[in-house]
Amino acid sequence: MQEMLETIRSLKSLHGDPKSPAVRGQLELLRESISARLKSTSQTDATFFRGVVQALVELPEDIAPEIRVELILDVAQYFYFAGLPFEAIEPLEKAEALARASNQLELVHRAANTLGVIYADTGNLSKAIEKYSQALEIAQQLHDIAAETKTWSNLGVALHY
Repeated sequence: MQEMLETIRSLKSLHGDPKSPAVRGQLELLRESISARLKSTSQTDATFFRGVVQALVELPEDIAPEIRVELILDVAQYFYFAGLPFEAIEPLEKAEALARASNQLELVHRAANTLGVIYADTGNLSKAIEKYSQALEIAQQLHDIAAETKTWSNLGVALHY
């Protein structure tokens, strides 16, 4: 675990191109490790995932934002399924901001939709509806029927809480 966190933190001190293949390669390896760990997680893994999210959030904005957003979304899923949804809120807000800053509308949609799920689960229905509204606008802008359908479904569930 510590080795993975050090790898992420070492990306902070890069003096070259933050979009270099080496940076992307390191984050892709991290992604594979996280994906494998997500398949067999327990609540005791929370410390590991907290560390990963913290290290990802602390990186400068221009270092591989797309991969970082996807990693944060994966870790947020862990927090949700582990019964720790409140821990997913701040990282997801950062993921949404990163996705917006890098103009990755598909990822903005995923982050906003996921935030809607988390807010609804934590009882903040007004914020959930706000996030679903944002996600719907983006899905419609992208002409992504599947994403729009997913968001409408999530909104319907939230309205029945």
